[in-house]
Amino acid sequence: MSLDVYFFSYLDGKPVPISIDILTDALGKFVDWRDGRVWALKFPDGRWSDLYVNEELEIWSFSLNRPALSPELSQGVFDIMRKTRGILVCSGAGACVTDVSIISRIDFIHSVSPIHVVNDPSGIRVRIAEALAIAAGYTNYIRRLVNGPPR
Repeated sequence: MSLDVYFFSYLDGKPVPISIDILTDALGKFVDWRDGRVWALKFPDGRWSDLYVNEELEIWSFSLNRPALSPELSQGVFDIMRKTRGILVCSGAGACVTDVSIISRIDFIHSVSPIHVVNDPSGIRVRIAEALAIAAGYTNYIRRLVNGPPR
């Protein structure tokens, strides 16, 4: 099982388009290869993530599959969030924003709570690490159900 985290530029019940250049500026230097809407990101520490995005001039969302705990990923996502006032949803661990004033403008807040206000990239890394730990715990639970107790 792998984990996905989702970025949305979506306020007051509607998408807020942002330039693809913001995403490219923040994470483009880590693209190892691209195939359609998938960018394979490889970081200096050897970790990697798959980024899924519609490569149009304007976007309003993207997702990261297997988000790496690399500092460069956290920094890139933090930079995107600060420039766009976007929301990062970390499955099971709530969501992150960089601007407290947008919390009241998130109409799907009940689905992504708790909301964490992050002031630097380490806040994003903490939320991703928490989501990864939750996913690993769930995977282990299912594995024990399927395989039974250790022999």
